[in-house]
Amino acid sequence: MATAPWEDGPITTDERYLSSVETSDLTIEGGMVPKDHKSGAADVVGAAGLGVGLAVSARSTGMALLRLHSEWTSATKPRRVGRQVLEVLVARIKAQDVLDKETARRARASYVAPKPAVVRAADEAQRWYTNELRLLAVRLKSRASAIQQLNLWAAQKGVDSAMVAAGLHYWLDETCHVCDGHGFMKIPDQPALSAKRCDYAIGCGGTGKARFPTGAERVLRHIEYCLDQARGQLRDRLGRMK
Repeated sequence: MATAPWEDGPITTDERYLSSVETSDLTIEGGMVPKDHKSGAADVVGAAGLGVGLAVSARSTGMALLRLHSEWTSATKPRRVGRQVLEVLVARIKAQDVLDKETARRARASYVAPKPAVVRAADEAQRWYTNELRLLAVRLKSRASAIQQLNLWAAQKGVDSAMVAAGLHYWLDETCHVCDGHGFMKIPDQPALSAKRCDYAIGCGGTGKARFPTGAERVLRHIEYCLDQARGQLRDRLGRMK
């Protein structure tokens, strides 16, 4: 039986909210809340929904972010490019190298491949995977609400809207997907890690985290502030429900 994420310590507000939005039982028996009622899934979701439709505030933005994060956590992530597809990519790149070399020869010029074909194939597969993750984030139901509220804040503060999207995507998933957050590269076809650090040119250089989007610092700070406000509201309301 899988171990619940809170078995090693107290349940956090985020974990409680995530558990609540995923549960299949959101009923409150009898439709009324008895005096000795203890807060459950319906209460958590209900508390998170308070404030929807009102003027944008840090708390409502935080609630939208919590909903978005729960959808991201529950979403099925794309599968990585398999070895067979990588081999096809390598063959295609090598064939293009032959054509480019012949074109250069006819022009009495030299041609040197920028990187080995296998490295360029891995780079292309990584770009595809990263783009698929971004497309997944864009399709999540709560993203429109979260990004709209963040953009309203950005417009008031003179923050570039492009930085809002970059910061939001980084907050959702800051894992380096070149090494899957390990900091070291995997040994091909093996479960173990190699002694080679993740390449800094295309990855994290050993930190396990994706590169921080330059210019998005204020967005990330605002996201954390909104989350603190939302978590505080949840704790207060749940505390009164006990």
